[in-house]
Amino acid sequence: MTNLKFQPSAPVTRGQRPPILVVDEDEATLDQLADWLRQAGFAPTCARHGQEGVALFRRRHFDLVLADLISPESDGFHVLLAVTIEAPRLPVLVVGPGEDDNKAQVALRAGAWYICQPLERADFLERIHAALLRAERLKKVAPQRQPAPVNDDERQKALNLEALGALCGGLAHDFNNLLTALGGYLDLSLREPDPEAQRQWLKQAKMVNNLAVELTRQLLAFSKGGEPMLASVSVRALVGESLGHLGKAMPLLKAEERIAPDIWPVRGDYGQLRTVIRNIYYNAAEAMPEGGTLVIEAENLPAGPGGGQAANPLGRDAVRISLTDHGVGIPPEIITRIFDPYFTTSPKGAAKGKGLGLALCHTIISRHQGQIDIKSQLGQGTTVSLILPAATAP
Repeated sequence: MTNLKFQPSAPVTRGQRPPILVVDEDEATLDQLADWLRQAGFAPTCARHGQEGVALFRRRHFDLVLADLISPESDGFHVLLAVTIEAPRLPVLVVGPGEDDNKAQVALRAGAWYICQPLERADFLERIHAALLRAERLKKVAPQRQPAPVNDDERQKALNLEALGALCGGLAHDFNNLLTALGGYLDLSLREPDPEAQRQWLKQAKMVNNLAVELTRQLLAFSKGGEPMLASVSVRALVGESLGHLGKAMPLLKAEERIAPDIWPVRGDYGQLRTVIRNIYYNAAEAMPEGGTLVIEAENLPAGPGGGQAANPLGRDAVRISLTDHGVGIPPEIITRIFDPYFTTSPKGAAKGKGLGLALCHTIISRHQGQIDIKSQLGQGTTVSLILPAATAP
């Protein structure tokens, strides 16, 4: 990004300092934009290429993302599509040579704000304010709730319809975001004359397609088609493989294993249980955006008088897997709703804020004839406990 025209003006007075992520490969431009934003009362965080920008976006909360669209190293287009898929309400402002550019057309269809070079300070800040204002207005818009029904049957029907509406709305948003990203990559591949560059766009399209397949697979877990295929599953292998995946995706989150040396295997579907564990890992990462330690414990719960109903509610030999983070915690007034489909406590801009993960976990564990329980304290952390039937026991 080049050709900035600096025009001095007074800083914008604001009651807070909204965080903004700025992605640009040119160090001088990056410093200049960050300086403009600080003078205007914002709190910029800088990234010098798209990979770094996406990593920051997934770890921290931002009110707006600003990315250079044309520099090949900064990879602003990939930042745009990552935000589109994972946080569709987060405003994105991209900078490019003109709205007739191929990438610009795709960016505009994806819902981005667009600003042409050369940049002028006043116009730049005006666009920033306009994008934030529109996002704030959209956040405040909510459908009017109908008066509560007077009898229990009508109240239950209303609750069922509300839950169904939330599920359908969430699905529509998720698939729309994925289709927007998929269409964007396909458009760019069709317009790209260089075969190697075209192949790279198609690889990105394949990645988005895989995300759609994964979402569909998760949804099948709510249907009869998602019944588990039961077999003996090693708890140590289940936890270990998922931790390896977590370490690559979220390096700031560390894990501490406390697994009993004689831990029994559980009877379950390895793929579905792996999905449960990974969803809980991702929630822990959201609760500790600056990093932290996730403690994973596993213990045997023998059936019979020795264990007691409180310790082992399944009435048969079982295994308890507990995952404890030391994050922000869950407010007590909403903890009863966290298993509802598309209910989420994630802040605007969080990476994994779809709200389907814990509902999916509850469905999977229930179909395994197990139980899932969550205990949390604000400011101290959250413990998710899974109790699953043991496959074998001494």
